[in-house]
Amino acid sequence: MFETPVITEEFKDSPIGKIPKDWDVVELVEEINIVHGYAFKGEYFSETPPGEVLLVPGNFHREGGLYFEQNNTKYYQGAIPENTVLSNGDLLIVMTDLSPRTLILGRVVQLRLPFKVLHNQRIGKIVLRLPDSWNKRFLMLVMNSNRVRQNIISTSSGTTVRHTSPGRITANMIPKPGLYDQDGITEILDAIDKTIALTNTHITKLKKAKAGLLHNLLTRGIDDHGELRDYTRNPELFKRSPLGIIPKDWDVGPLSSIANLQVGYAFKSQCFQENEGIRLIRGENVGYGRPDWSDTKRLPWDMYRGYKEYELSEGNIIIGMDRTFTKSGCKISVLDSEDIPSLLVQRVGRFIAYSCNIDFLKVLLMSETYQLSLQLQQKGMDIPHLSQSEILEPIVPIPLPKEQIKIAQVVATHEAHLQSKKVYLEKLKLLKKGLMSDLLTGRVRVKI
Repeated sequence: MFETPVITEEFKDSPIGKIPKDWDVVELVEEINIVHGYAFKGEYFSETPPGEVLLVPGNFHREGGLYFEQNNTKYYQGAIPENTVLSNGDLLIVMTDLSPRTLILGRVVQLRLPFKVLHNQRIGKIVLRLPDSWNKRFLMLVMNSNRVRQNIISTSSGTTVRHTSPGRITANMIPKPGLYDQDGITEILDAIDKTIALTNTHITKLKKAKAGLLHNLLTRGIDDHGELRDYTRNPELFKRSPLGIIPKDWDVGPLSSIANLQVGYAFKSQCFQENEGIRLIRGENVGYGRPDWSDTKRLPWDMYRGYKEYELSEGNIIIGMDRTFTKSGCKISVLDSEDIPSLLVQRVGRFIAYSCNIDFLKVLLMSETYQLSLQLQQKGMDIPHLSQSEILEPIVPIPLPKEQIKIAQVVATHEAHLQSKKVYLEKLKLLKKGLMSDLLTGRVRVKI
């Protein structure tokens, strides 16, 4: 299947804009019914098995599809009423959204799961009135288009929690090509989805491999031939230490023996600006590997000169000292040229390496051993936090300088491969977004 451009003369005007002459525009109210889910009794809900999985809005991923993790999976341990078990192939739509930016309201998925789930309230099941005239996955794609989703969001009610209804959903008008076009469009976009899924799987495997690689490098090291040392074959090359078995020419010591931590300045919040001035790296901006600038505060340029000692540089490693540890790990970011210029703010620390290779220091900080040490040291019940001394206290392995460089180079090569896959994934997502816009409006047509 491939797509070919359509010339302008093949379009016609419609209530939703220009569409191909051989396409129709229909109201959803004439094409579908939306069936409400069942109000299961809360007294039988459980966070753990046994029980059947209860589908909730939190199972809908903001980028499409469903996901079930420990923190968003609920089980129902009561009697199950008739007609409340969903079937694979069912089209489902979110009718209540608790997310702060209304990320899932109106999101449609087609059920494809290896286990059964229960049709809970605030999840709508889409029933086709004319099933022979629709490819279900095409209808899902159209209903997930920006135009339809934004219409559903704009007509929703509520502030913190947003709600929609079957009537508001079915008031939308959508394009309806023939089945030939529906099947072709679906095939193209499904192929991209499969490639996206495979790339995601590859990235997950690379991340797991990285964790294993870091463990091996920081317990076995690299010999003069560029190979990992083998304790089984060459036990004489190793020794016991507080960290377990390590190469015999390595030292161990607190992180403070090889690095220091500069804590940011307590700027007054009344000095913060939104649009002009130098950026401030606050705890909210420290991400996992890279800074997050989605919520940016700035300091006026005329104040900047008085705080040059807190100016950050490319390659700096920073750590968030509040709410620092989650299931994703410790919030440590490495700055690049896009993050400069910026200033270090209170409750954020900058690592300073004084007797180790800076790239090796990055490897140490990202290792599972170091991050688990931080997790054990977090203080505070409501707002977990770390002090400067607690961050520098964990015991770490210290190879010879030459080996530190080798270890850092191996990790950098693996990281470059991982980053290339992430870039490829973003390109695929952009390709899908562009193709969806073109294919679902008929600007690009499909031919066998």
